[in-house]
Amino acid sequence: AKVGIGTTGPDRLLHLYGGSSGQATPVASAQLVLEDDGSNNYITFLNPNTGNAGIMWGDPQDSARAQLIYDHNTGYMKFNPGGAERVFFKSDGNVGIGTNAPSSLLDVRNGSVARHTIYAENNSAYGTPLYLNDLRSDTSMEYLTQFWRNSVLVGHIASDATQLRIGAPAGYV
Repeated sequence: AKVGIGTTGPDRLLHLYGGSSGQATPVASAQLVLEDDGSNNYITFLNPNTGNAGIMWGDPQDSARAQLIYDHNTGYMKFNPGGAERVFFKSDGNVGIGTNAPSSLLDVRNGSVARHTIYAENNSAYGTPLYLNDLRSDTSMEYLTQFWRNSVLVGHIASDATQLRIGAPAGYV
């Protein structure tokens, strides 16, 4: 049986109706419909500051196969595809992939798995797989990127207003 709140003609198993959205019918696989005629439509989770809130996806083998969780204690959102913590969105704006303690805007860590940490490929006639744009007004020589191995600087790409240099600790190439 279908249940409707705010409507006598629910479209799916549970239909919460606050006004017509203009959409004819929801997708057939939806079991829950939240419909409103306003410009905003949200789900709100209210719980104590010491708790977590989120959405979980399950299957016959695992009731928490994937999760999107807000952790009140640490102040971050985490996305756990496959049930393992993978992506963290911290309250300071930093995003961590492979780390729950990102130290920069985007902190990507590979751990001990033998694979690329960042892989960029472009299979089109246009575009750039990796684009670095330094918008600072200072024109002195600055590193665009640095290359480290076992915590030792082994090379860098630097530029000033007129030249691009590829260097190693002993000097520029």
